[in-house]
Amino acid sequence: MRQHKFRNYFAAFLVLASTAGPALGQPAPSAETGTEGDSRAAVRPLAETLTEQALAEYEAGKLLFGDGDFAGASVKFQRAYEISKDGRLLWNKAVCEKNLRHYAAVLRLVRRYQQEAGPMLSEADQQEAADLIHAVSNFVSPVWVTIDETGATISVDGEVIGTSPLTEPFLVDMGSRQITVSKPGFRDYTQTVQVAGMSELRLSIRMDRESVEGRLLIAAGPGETIFLDGKVVAEGRWDGNVSPGRHNIRVTAPGKEPYDSDVEVRAKETRELRISLSSLSKNDGGGGGSTWLWVTGGTLLVAGAVVGGYFLFKPEDKPAPMSAMGTIPPGVVQMPLIGTWR
Repeated sequence: MRQHKFRNYFAAFLVLASTAGPALGQPAPSAETGTEGDSRAAVRPLAETLTEQALAEYEAGKLLFGDGDFAGASVKFQRAYEISKDGRLLWNKAVCEKNLRHYAAVLRLVRRYQQEAGPMLSEADQQEAADLIHAVSNFVSPVWVTIDETGATISVDGEVIGTSPLTEPFLVDMGSRQITVSKPGFRDYTQTVQVAGMSELRLSIRMDRESVEGRLLIAAGPGETIFLDGKVVAEGRWDGNVSPGRHNIRVTAPGKEPYDSDVEVRAKETRELRISLSSLSKNDGGGGGSTWLWVTGGTLLVAGAVVGGYFLFKPEDKPAPMSAMGTIPPGVVQMPLIGTWR
């Protein structure tokens, strides 16, 4: 099959409504036959100029296109182009993108086709490309984007368009489009815009730096007061951002043992503390100091009679007489538990 006839076979699928120009499915004069004096008459068709792998990709693209798999055909024609660098393949890819309703891609591809394959195109070929551009232009809008940060990546529907600053607008298809701007160290910016086609859009975007704070969640009991770094922040529960580093947490409530501890929070880390305060015993408060001393003294005595005796008696005090040697089982120290320590 000759290249130009195959290209016109593609063009038959490009019937777009256009009041300013003819339908784009009409056969055009072939560059192979040409007219008298046409320097392009000697241009050979793709099927004759492509070699080995590029030709195989090209033929696979034709099969996929004929089967209605336009996305697959587009991939194959792109691959054939990458191997051969023949600009005429861009036309085939543009037709596939048109059938996928990717009109902005069609415009980009046809304009590249005009530039790269220009010397191989007849006047009819050039007119055909111009007519397609005119028709498809009704279905896209140019978008100007201004960003306050350089080096930010701009994407439309997940496809990277370029990097800021942009010196010219980019084209988007009509419909609902999602524009995303991203840069390391900044929060991603995302905006959904409605594109009607033909009209111009302008966006001015301000990037916000990404927070390096950590998050701290403290869960205490109802009515229990929560202190963060010495300041009261909540009762019962607190959830908020904190700077990276060490922070003091204190939780108090009437009649309960207070909680006091430090916690380390790293950047972008979430730490959760669940705190349960214990109730004070009946002996705590008022004379609680005597009870605590008694318990402490008892503990020390159990740990060792000599150490316990040292702390429980003043230097001038004399220890109580000990029981007769040999009458106490090994490891047991007896102590009177009657009376109150002063």
